[in-house]
Amino acid sequence: MNLKLTEKQWDYFNAVISLKYKECAYFGGFASGKSFAVMLCIYYLSSTYKNLNILYARNSYPELKDSVIKQFIQLFPEHEYGYEYLISEKQARFRNGSIINFRSFDKPEKMLSNEYDVAAICQAEEVQEELFYQVLGRLRGKNIDKNILLIEGNPASTWPKKRYKDNKRVEDIFFIEAKTTDNPFVSEEYVNNLIQNYPKNWIKRYVYGEWENYDEMVFNEFSESENIINPITIPKTWDKIIGLDYGFKNPTAIVWLSVDYDGTCYIFDEYYESERLITDIANASKRHGALTCIADYSIKSPGKDGRSIWTELLSEGLKLMESNKDKLANINLVNKLFKQKKLFIFRNCEKLIWEIKNYKWKRLRLGDEKSIPEEVVKINDHANDAMMYGLAYLFGSKSKDPNRFPVEKTISHLTEQIDYSKAYSKYG
Repeated sequence: MNLKLTEKQWDYFNAVISLKYKECAYFGGFASGKSFAVMLCIYYLSSTYKNLNILYARNSYPELKDSVIKQFIQLFPEHEYGYEYLISEKQARFRNGSIINFRSFDKPEKMLSNEYDVAAICQAEEVQEELFYQVLGRLRGKNIDKNILLIEGNPASTWPKKRYKDNKRVEDIFFIEAKTTDNPFVSEEYVNNLIQNYPKNWIKRYVYGEWENYDEMVFNEFSESENIINPITIPKTWDKIIGLDYGFKNPTAIVWLSVDYDGTCYIFDEYYESERLITDIANASKRHGALTCIADYSIKSPGKDGRSIWTELLSEGLKLMESNKDKLANINLVNKLFKQKKLFIFRNCEKLIWEIKNYKWKRLRLGDEKSIPEEVVKINDHANDAMMYGLAYLFGSKSKDPNRFPVEKTISHLTEQIDYSKAYSKYG
């Protein structure tokens, strides 16, 4: 067999045949090579190990018949590759006793009454999570050193995102992602055709392999591949402020923003902690200098002792300015900056990035008359609020003169730089 594999296909193939992992998941855009990689692994295991009972499944029978079975036989013609395909049984039977059972989840009883040495699920994002776990429970065959589950699909905000993309636990799971453009065997014409004809949300998901449900995302102009960057050196002469959203049981979130001479904003650091004293918060806010702090004016409300969080922060030396809390206007501003490539976030701001990707509109209930939801889900939005306070102050319609941060732009000052990238060298 003369194979031409992409680098990521080789990585996936080697992970599977090593039998090191219980699950090997491959997700990506169209023509990124995931389906072929899984089929190659299934063929290799079937022909290498004797008497394997293998499940190869997809959500519905028409999809199984027209894609999985058809493609497998085309790639590995039965008489050339040592097996016989039985149409009535939907089985590929190898000379060494191994069997591939092609099954669909629209009739799960036919697959879940058996035990398997190996299982593969095609387009796993379409499959119910409960059925996935039932397949996992059926991996208890005795004809291979380690039972293994092969998973592939397109990115989506369903259970595979939580299990593979968001899961920081790596033991026993091999996870790989790919864009359409990662496949050197795909023509430029094919990629350009997708980009020219697909809606923007489809391009992000099916070309660039991004996971979010952009129809529900508040910041739907955000692109992980374009708006997240590795840390760079921030010159001292760039304007800098911080946005602050105070909390106690909920976290206090602080983000540091810097604007270059062309009006491009970089969010270069974050603070995200719960149950911290005012002194701790004030000290954290000064780690990049005594910068102007844009904060939620609701913290001006006095407590029973007549003092407020605002006055306590002032007493700790913070330079506080009231935030603009026009939520919809601030959301539109952030989306505008993302779209115009005027807002970039350093990769080390992990909490902010997570909140941006998970900031959703409230779903409309059956019978609601509004065609467009205008309320966000008020949860896990503290870093988002801090970001919007800062951006509204810098760029919003009520912002002041853009030269409000006087900077003496002498040659000596221009040569002084703050190298924040050194603190995050792990990102390259």
